[in-house]
Amino acid sequence: NLDEFYEKLKKSIKTLEETIEKSSSTKQICISFNGGKDCCIVLYLFYAVALRCAYRFPINVLYIEILNSFKEMDNFVDNTIKKFYQNSLEFVTFDENTRSSKTLKECLNELKITKPQINYILMGTRRSDGAYFKNMNEFELTDGDWPR
Repeated sequence: NLDEFYEKLKKSIKTLEETIEKSSSTKQICISFNGGKDCCIVLYLFYAVALRCAYRFPINVLYIEILNSFKEMDNFVDNTIKKFYQNSLEFVTFDENTRSSKTLKECLNELKITKPQINYILMGTRRSDGAYFKNMNEFELTDGDWPR
């Protein structure tokens, strides 16, 4: 249903615009990115909204390399995303050479230490990813034992 798609797209764009409006600095926003389709959509949409809103680049990108990742996805990130966006993105990469199995929570804790100015993480979670996400608000504080 194209009308339903347009409504969801408009809502997503509005949420991204609100994120930019809520932040006092572009340094406060970061996109969680792993090269997957959902994260690519968030990155593409945020980039488009950022251009329209005169956002001050680069965009912070949290990239967590994982064990047993797909070679094709790694190549896509390295040879397409990083090259296409060149100076528009600032990658904060975890496990770059070790490819250990740190959890998202561990990486967010480290990110909060190394980049304490970041207050917003765009996650790109779909409402259909499970019952927990179905009624989640667009802006949610992290759970109590996660970094704020």
